[in-house]
Amino acid sequence: MKTKTIGILSLTAVMLVMVMTVPAMAATYEINTLHNWGVILNDSGVGLSSSDWIPDSPTADYVVEDNMDAQWSGDDEFEPSSYIGYHENSQDSTWKEPKIQVKGGGECIQPSGARYTAASREENDIEAFYFDRDATNAYFAIIVSKPLSEMGDLALDIDGNPGYEYGIILQNHDLLAQGDVYSVTSWDAFYIEPYRVAVGTKAGIATVSIVNSGVPDYGRANHVIEISVPRSALGSPSSDQLSNLHATISCGNDEIEIEGVSWEEIPEFATIAIPVGIIFGLFYFYRRKRQSKEE
Repeated sequence: MKTKTIGILSLTAVMLVMVMTVPAMAATYEINTLHNWGVILNDSGVGLSSSDWIPDSPTADYVVEDNMDAQWSGDDEFEPSSYIGYHENSQDSTWKEPKIQVKGGGECIQPSGARYTAASREENDIEAFYFDRDATNAYFAIIVSKPLSEMGDLALDIDGNPGYEYGIILQNHDLLAQGDVYSVTSWDAFYIEPYRVAVGTKAGIATVSIVNSGVPDYGRANHVIEISVPRSALGSPSSDQLSNLHATISCGNDEIEIEGVSWEEIPEFATIAIPVGIIFGLFYFYRRKRQSKEE
């Protein structure tokens, strides 16, 4: 009996080591509140520090582009000087928000708007973009000040090659319904392409939630768009694929992108919690059994 017990405990120890070596778990997302990401916008205006913007999950990719990037402070287009916000990219510590390539030539600072008017620029601001995934679903969150009727669809370049193969409809338009996922043949372009899905084949359905954050910035409401979509609706990307994510607004005055995101199949909580529970249960059982014999 002693040999059998030792054997079982040895096997349990091996299982514990295996569990400890799996990748970090993805966060659990309930698609109706930004707090699930650990992102909390403070009441004094959209935060200018990382504590407001950085998500809790160690597996999340994100880009924050709150207001204008301080790198352009010497540009004659940069006014007012107070309109500076927090900027960070989870994948590149040296990243800075680039200028927009203007249709027809030239470039301008993001977000673009009437010069010297913070409120005009803020109306066009896409503040932040987040991405996470688990073995079953992909999750996205976008914070934007632009009126939602002018928000483009979420464009996904799954295979990492030129072109965006999938689109998620964020607002009803052109007989396309919010939440529908399309394998896209062509995109509409207002000033920046891709803007909205033009032609495609329906590939699935996503859950889309849009709420007013209740925290204004320069007099403009910030809205939170959250999306949950089955990986199967996006062609079931393999764990080693790298993809590019893109969103823009109708006027083309701001765009936001996360490039090179991984689809590594990060376990959901239950897939780790169950075996861990079994392991600890076995340890407890045999410990109690040994104690009973000794008494």
